[in-house]
Amino acid sequence: MPILDFVNEDVGANSLTPQNITQATAGTQVDLSNGEIDTAAYIDFGTVAAGLTSLVVQLEEAVTTGASWTIMGSIAGVAPQASFTTSGSCVRTKIKGLRTQRWGRVNASTAAGTTISVTLCAGIVAQGRFIATSGNQGGYSRSPAT
Repeated sequence: MPILDFVNEDVGANSLTPQNITQATAGTQVDLSNGEIDTAAYIDFGTVAAGLTSLVVQLEEAVTTGASWTIMGSIAGVAPQASFTTSGSCVRTKIKGLRTQRWGRVNASTAAGTTISVTLCAGIVAQGRFIATSGNQGGYSRSPAT
């Protein structure tokens, strides 16, 4: 994945806003049309209930907002998903995928256990595409934002 300049050249947004998950929950779709194909999600977990036995969070993509969602492509054979099976709290993880479609989202696709309860939020980010203007050869500026 390329180096991300989070100040000047990223696209993305929160997909799963901070909330308590008690069942499988799909995040909000994010328009990534101005981003590169390498896509990442940062997932922050708060308190995880002791009875939670399985939670799978994954990056998904779709052609349009009303289309069916599929898991993004793997990077180096690693699927863009994270699985959690133990209790705990305050965990941050990152998952990465190769996007081929315009729209992306984070999906807590599986939640199982005797007590399903976990607080989390997740945001999607991709490096923004540089749009060259007339006379500009393209490339990225690594200067600090003003």
